[in-house]
Amino acid sequence: MPILRSRHCLAAGTLLLAAAMSAPAMATEPRGSDKQTIRLSLENTSRFGNFGNQVPGAEFGSTSNAFREPEHRAFGTFGIQCTVLRATRTEATTQCVGTFDTPHGQITTQGIKTRPAGAPPGDFDQAITGGTGRYRRAAGFVTISASAPGGDDTAVLHIVKLR
Repeated sequence: MPILRSRHCLAAGTLLLAAAMSAPAMATEPRGSDKQTIRLSLENTSRFGNFGNQVPGAEFGSTSNAFREPEHRAFGTFGIQCTVLRATRTEATTQCVGTFDTPHGQITTQGIKTRPAGAPPGDFDQAITGGTGRYRRAAGFVTISASAPGGDDTAVLHIVKLR
């Protein structure tokens, strides 16, 4: 009798596997999501730290007024703080966290980037890790184009807001 049960279990398992394999694949975008792209210019209001510092533990960052483009309409403020995690003679790895503060809530970002030693931050992507208010279920990513110290930056938020 145990052999008969084993055959039934094997047949049932094969049927379950076949049913799972024939089911439609799950979509990459969750159902009920809202996609939104927000283009911003970031006018720097302050910077701190030395962007070229190659010492692990060194910090640098900035704050900016954020304007929605192309209308140049006030969006809120943006702050970013980066910490050097690893540095060699040829490159540095930094971890950065940022927050967009708007009248409708906050959008938080985080990411890691390795760049050539002494180079300005340049372009980099960060994950949108969450938010508050209107953005409380936000996910996605932001591409930040960072200028050399003293210049202004841009940001493009690619938000997938889950319902």
